[in-house]
Amino acid sequence: MKKLLIIALVTLFLLSGCKKGSEGGGGLSLGGGGNSFTCTNTDSDGSKSSITASFQNDKMSMVVAITEMPTEPDFADFQFSLMKGIVEGLFNEIDGMDMSVDINADKTVITMKMTIDYAKLDFEALAALGGEFGGDTTDITKSFNETLTAAQYKKQLEDEGYTCK
Repeated sequence: MKKLLIIALVTLFLLSGCKKGSEGGGGLSLGGGGNSFTCTNTDSDGSKSSITASFQNDKMSMVVAITEMPTEPDFADFQFSLMKGIVEGLFNEIDGMDMSVDINADKTVITMKMTIDYAKLDFEALAALGGEFGGDTTDITKSFNETLTAAQYKKQLEDEGYTCK
């Protein structure tokens, strides 16, 4: 349970969707005055992550992160309800963020999807939420949006074990 919440928080702050030392595949597409790329990662516990980052003028404009976490069917309903309540309840209150949690029909995989639209993101609300968990994210989040280029973010993800193409 704690791992699922930690994965949600880590993904939120765009540091990683899973642990280092994994394998995966991804793609890169350029066009329309901006660019985007997708990086994927498979963790040793079977969790799979995909992060698609879009940039306009080399400034991050949108991130979509999807994490699929295997679960035991006997505990799936409890894990799903807990994650859905926490993740959607906390993060969907922030403008520019959309988070959803779903479970597959056979109750073996919980999927968490996070979309951040930086043009609409309420950095102050995000910082306040970070403060509730023992830290202030104002400087980190704003500097991430303002200074991290597409190449830097792609390298950061690759350094964390993601595969980007």
